[in-house]
Amino acid sequence: TSQDMLQEESNASKIDSLQVHDFAFILRSDGHSWTYAIIADRQDAIIIFVVDTEGSTKQLSRKRWSTHIRLANIEQKCT
Repeated sequence: TSQDMLQEESNASKIDSLQVHDFAFILRSDGHSWTYAIIADRQDAIIIFVVDTEGSTKQLSRKRWSTHIRLANIEQKCT
C-alpha cells in the first residue's frame, strides 16, 4: 500500500542518517534472527557493523539496508 511505501522511505532516510557509533539491529546470516550491532565505519553505500565483543564485523551494502537493518527505538519518556 502507499502507507507501507511511505514507511519504507522514512526508514531508508533514517538508516541513511546513521553515523559511526550509532546502533541498530541487523539480520544475522541465518536470515531469521537479529543482533544488536554498532556502526564501526560507513562509506557512501556501505555500513560496517561490529557485531560482538571480539570485534567481528558485518558489512551491508545500500541495497540490503531496508531488509537487513532495523532501527532501535531510543525514544524515552521524561518524568
